[in-house]
Amino acid sequence: MGASQMTRDIDVSHSKEAVNLGKPSERYMFTYMKIQKLVENNPQVKQVVLQCAPTDLWQHTDDKYFVDNEMSEFVPLFYPMYTNEDLEFYKGRYFDMIKFILQHSLDPRSYFEKLYFKRIGWGIQEGQMLHSKMDKSKVKPDLIQGAYGNNVNKHYLRKIIDYCKARDIELSLIYCPMYKPEYYYDQDYFFSQLKSFSDVKFYDYSHWNVPDSCRYDAHHLNEDGAKLFTKELMKTFKFN
Repeated sequence: MGASQMTRDIDVSHSKEAVNLGKPSERYMFTYMKIQKLVENNPQVKQVVLQCAPTDLWQHTDDKYFVDNEMSEFVPLFYPMYTNEDLEFYKGRYFDMIKFILQHSLDPRSYFEKLYFKRIGWGIQEGQMLHSKMDKSKVKPDLIQGAYGNNVNKHYLRKIIDYCKARDIELSLIYCPMYKPEYYYDQDYFFSQLKSFSDVKFYDYSHWNVPDSCRYDAHHLNEDGAKLFTKELMKTFKFN
């Protein structure tokens, strides 16, 4: 579960025991909603592997909750699951929420359960295994900036951890492979934030040795890389 690194870096399409429920740009509020539905419908779930990269704990990760291009995608998808606590974080942005919900109100995928859950990542993501290869000449240092902090995402990561503990679900956090992550994120800051969640297992694959030909871009693997990385994860998490 998690955002684009999970959907693009892990290929469990042939697994009998694992399913990829990630969705690009997904923040932990939505993952928390999704994991509740997952366990409600699949009480046999005993292991969850969740993306935890600098994009999830960096200084400005909450931007994705509030900028229009992200709100327009996630608010219409998840608003049926919102609680009063969730809505409180959007105080002052209710007009925008209603606008995006109305814009998507005629989308038939919102009214048919199987289509709806597939749209929010309730199943294997099609079209994510990318064949393109990274052009190293275009990889330049670019520290990303934002405005909204990370309190919301940290709040929901704690809720995910506590939810899994209460149900004896083994939760693991993983930092997927990147090409020179220090070009994009303050690594020291990320690991300092991670200390708040030391009660859950964390696996750092950020500098995992993979050929550059197996990368789609600096942040994601391509299809070949995903297959190699998935084999590595199968050893750690023991699924077939």
